[in-house]
Amino acid sequence: MKKTISRHQKALSSSPLMKLTIITPTPQLTPQIRQNFATTGPSVRWLLVWTNETEAPPSNLNQRLKILRYPRKYLPIKDFSHLRNWSINQVKTPWLFFLDSDEIIDKKNWQKLKQLLKQQQPLVNGYLLKREDIFLGKSLKYGETGQIYLLRLAKTEFIRYQRVVHEIAGVSGMTERTNIVIRHFAHQSVAQFLAKVSRYAQLEANQRHTWKVILWWQLCFYPPMKFFFNYFFKLGFLDGGRGLVYATLMSFHSLLVRIYQLEK
Repeated sequence: MKKTISRHQKALSSSPLMKLTIITPTPQLTPQIRQNFATTGPSVRWLLVWTNETEAPPSNLNQRLKILRYPRKYLPIKDFSHLRNWSINQVKTPWLFFLDSDEIIDKKNWQKLKQLLKQQQPLVNGYLLKREDIFLGKSLKYGETGQIYLLRLAKTEFIRYQRVVHEIAGVSGMTERTNIVIRHFAHQSVAQFLAKVSRYAQLEANQRHTWKVILWWQLCFYPPMKFFFNYFFKLGFLDGGRGLVYATLMSFHSLLVRIYQLEK
């Protein structure tokens, strides 16, 4: 007996989405993840990498969703590049797209991404997407985060991450910048931002090795220089009070990194 294939199955098999897995490392099911599920639809492969030590992952969310627990021996997370590289190793499709648990891709930009996959150039192994930071309810247009492009869409076999914190993606071969935008909702309050700054500063300090003489010099000059660079040179003041808070806290991050290094 011949198997009959529905039109939906035929369309799905020829869809560029069949080549893609969306990866989201997360300790919880955030509103952003739920919104992304609704935007991308049920036919997209998802890999949810569960990083919660105490709570079990959710179930029955999406028929094409795969949930994997990040090994407990790596928790709490002390190496974000290891987390991403471990996640990459679980992917079976030729393309992957990192979409973090505090990020959203809207329908317009999701359509752009699908079109890009459909028409992608054979020699391009990775694409940079623009990330728009939403801080205290509004978009930051200037300062440190005003014009950030991140390598998030790539051929699975060619992408790897480096650095323990503030990890950087590297791709073997050509990359291309796109006009696809993802919105980032990382810091919903100043207190939450400050806690994350302290945690990341500790991780950054642990991977650095600097002579104390140089550290003391950096301690005096780097934080104010960073504030001046972000607030004035990169026009952070045009973001109003949010720009001032952001530039101040990123300068504080620079200060904490050197303090934690001295304490080692």
